[in-house]
Amino acid sequence: MKKISLINNFYLSIIIIVTLGFIFHYLYQLTNQNFFIGMISPVNESVFEHLKLVLYPSLIWWTIFYIINKDKINAPTWFLGFFISSIISMIIIMNTYYLLKYGFNISSLIMNIITLILAVITGQLLGYFIYIKINNVNIMLPIILIITLIISFSCLTINPPKLPIFKDDLNNTYGMVD
Repeated sequence: MKKISLINNFYLSIIIIVTLGFIFHYLYQLTNQNFFIGMISPVNESVFEHLKLVLYPSLIWWTIFYIINKDKINAPTWFLGFFISSIISMIIIMNTYYLLKYGFNISSLIMNIITLILAVITGQLLGYFIYIKINNVNIMLPIILIITLIISFSCLTINPPKLPIFKDDLNNTYGMVD
């Protein structure tokens, strides 16, 4: 297996993931609230729905990069890297949002955009670090983790619990269908 240079692709990954995140933000509305698009893009303004802005754009980046470089990449550790990257990015988004909103009474579009960018940068760094440092991973581990994450997001989009993270404060709604 050939080695690839990840540092050059690191910067490109950030640009692509953040750009896709911005596109995904409006995709559900632009497609007249298409059900299938709602599974991968925010269906409302809740914090949970905005986690899709890193999950699915990251999945697209990591998958396409793998397809292009599959003869140079170890698939199990690559997709474990994706999973870790996504989870870390989502944790950063949630923690920063709630810290700013409830800790400092700051609610700002600019801060949300900066948070998205910093979350993607941090997530990508840790994802690539996992890929570089971990060697022996059973392919079933990342497959099960990723499938579980995607199914969970889909179920929670369709039928979210009535918890603050799932509430769209602008419209006082939850999920795809309230």
